[in-house]
Amino acid sequence: MKKHIILLAVVVVFSVPASAQLEKGTVLIGGSGSFGGAFGSGGAQYSLQIQPSVGIFVLPKFAIGSGVDFFSQNLNFGSSKISTNGTYLAPFARYYFFKQESSFNLFAEVGVFIGGTWLNDGQSSYSRFSVIPNMKIGGAYFIRPQIAIEAAIVGRFDPNIPFFSSRSSHSYIGVSDAFG
Repeated sequence: MKKHIILLAVVVVFSVPASAQLEKGTVLIGGSGSFGGAFGSGGAQYSLQIQPSVGIFVLPKFAIGSGVDFFSQNLNFGSSKISTNGTYLAPFARYYFFKQESSFNLFAEVGVFIGGTWLNDGQSSYSRFSVIPNMKIGGAYFIRPQIAIEAAIVGRFDPNIPFFSSRSSHSYIGVSDAFG
């Protein structure tokens, strides 16, 4: 019985038509995060990344805001222990293309990551200040007027990473909330 009630609640939430709150003055709150690990006979690797963000619609369908990107990565292989940490401020501008009433909307976002990365390998430490332009193109499905699930392709153009590196762009799936 309990399973049927939960299933019914999920069906109701996802079947009710929703439209986005993309009006001027609406606050946009979102973020993403990830945690990963790899283990092998020679050692282990752990990574954590948290990216909260907040913005405001200054015009209908057009928001500006900023996020903060925190990340940490630790590699332990044999006698090698490397720790990398970083913090970036990430201002952005985002535009939604479809009508405000649409339950699905495409968006484009441009921004920049400004901050630093610190690396320590047990023998020496290294820090780097970076300004990294980025862009995001994706879609948002509004399951409720205040809640959207997003999927996007993100490109970060870090001059310190070779162009064809797997870190130069990645896909992103996250949840974004818009509260009016």
